[in-house]
Amino acid sequence: MVGGGKRRLSYYDALDEVCVSADYTAITRLVAEAVERSLVTYLSVRGLRSAP
Repeated sequence: MVGGGKRRLSYYDALDEVCVSADYTAITRLVAEAVERSLVTYLSVRGLRSAP
């Protein structure tokens, strides 16, 4: 996984933010980005979208 360590650190930072301030913005953004990456991969594998 490219950028796995960087993504993991971002995830932990976002979780800390939720615990400290109850602000879900960062974790919501991370989840949305992960879903988008997965969808792009799925559509590319199915031949429904060219990979970026």
